[in-house]
Amino acid sequence: MRRVTETRFCEPCMEGLWLQLLRRVDLIDSVSLECDSTAPNPKATITIHLLPLAGLRNVPVSEETFTTKWWKDGEPIPLRDNATALNIWGAGLYEVEVHLATPDVRKDPTGLLTSRWAMVVLDVYRGCPTLTVVD
Repeated sequence: MRRVTETRFCEPCMEGLWLQLLRRVDLIDSVSLECDSTAPNPKATITIHLLPLAGLRNVPVSEETFTTKWWKDGEPIPLRDNATALNIWGAGLYEVEVHLATPDVRKDPTGLLTSRWAMVVLDVYRGCPTLTVVD
């Protein structure tokens, strides 16, 4: 419990606060898709927009870090690790997993510090995908 004369919560209370808040929100705030069909090499890019935590805060917290991993058709794309954008290069299932590490949370038994997002690209026409978002 927080003492009213203290400026910080105790460690168990801080951990509980994080877990309560993350039950109500997702680390991936939104996803956007940009398509440039006018370029010589047309391309589409998926960009994930994350909650303003870790290095995205107005005053970054160095102890908090986001990590991202991307897959296409179940195969990892290690060159895009820790990236928030991915160029689409054909039909398939594109997935991203985001994990937040913070010293305030020691145990995360229900996976609240990890978010996943997936999109099925049905076809790519002139660099622009026909897609379906998967929950």
